Amino acid sequence: MLAFGESFDRLDADLDTVDSESTVQHADTLAALEKLAELVDVNHRANESKETYRIRVISAYQALTSEGTKNDILTSAATLLNVDESTLTIEDTSEAGVLNLSIPESALDTLAVSETDFIESLENQLAASYRITSTVVGTLKYISEADYLAGTYDTTKGYDHLDVGGDPTGEGGTYSRLLSD
Repeated sequence: MLAFGESFDRLDADLDTVDSESTVQHADTLAALEKLAELVDVNHRANESKETYRIRVISAYQALTSEGTKNDILTSAATLLNVDESTLTIEDTSEAGVLNLSIPESALDTLAVSETDFIESLENQLAASYRITSTVVGTLKYISEADYLAGTYDTTKGYDHLDVGGDPTGEGGTYSRLLSD
């Protein structure tokens, strides 16, 4: 009976391995990723990390299934950034056919591909005649002069302070910026 039970354990382990190696998100080996990438014609770049390659392959798969809607772009961006969709916002702009994606700066810290590759992968999924702009949302919060003079502001909200020499300490928040235009 022991041999019979061990064979089932090995079978379960083999099935788990096959399952993980057959999905881009869970493939453990570069060889498995390359095999999955053949289906969407994405080649591994020289000196590219496995995680960067994985993100490019995921993006190529998403481009095949995307209809280019705002929700598709939001889902794709959240997947590529490895964040929850609720942390991102996507809105129509005053210009017809232009969407603006707002991304918290902290979401870019773990981005496995370059910002250019990230934007390009989103643009490849847009519906025809649409384009996307992306804004990185900074953490800086402004205070009024009255709050500053009264000292009634929260120092944890990103305001910068000056050191003894009168220079900024660099402990404050960050400004928003355009990721793509």
